[in-house]
Amino acid sequence: MNKEQVSKDKVREAAEFYKDINQQKYADAREIIESLCYQFGYQTYKNGVPCLGSAGLSALEDAFVILGWENPHPVPEMACELCGKKWATCGTSAPKPKYDPKTGMTESYTKNYYRCCGDCFTKLRN
Repeated sequence: MNKEQVSKDKVREAAEFYKDINQQKYADAREIIESLCYQFGYQTYKNGVPCLGSAGLSALEDAFVILGWENPHPVPEMACELCGKKWATCGTSAPKPKYDPKTGMTESYTKNYYRCCGDCFTKLRN
């Protein structure tokens, strides 16, 4: 192998190395921006679904654009796991009530942990 070929191979290797690093940095930055949106985004609803909104804050608006999110951005996974109507702001390991429409009876089954709204948390704890 001549010096020119070795040099081209090293350049190619370096380019691949930095390409991988830049892709990882992009993924890390995207993850950080998403985390900031979840932490500082405004809780709202759209058609009964919990959403994160920017509330007109330009930094959040820019972050939503970078992530490709609509404003407000639906986050149904943040709804109360018990009633499904409100933002989950609490957590409990209490049994989740299960309603059987055929019998009209409510039975319980246990799961390790539920994210729930304050109202459901209060009902379960009282």
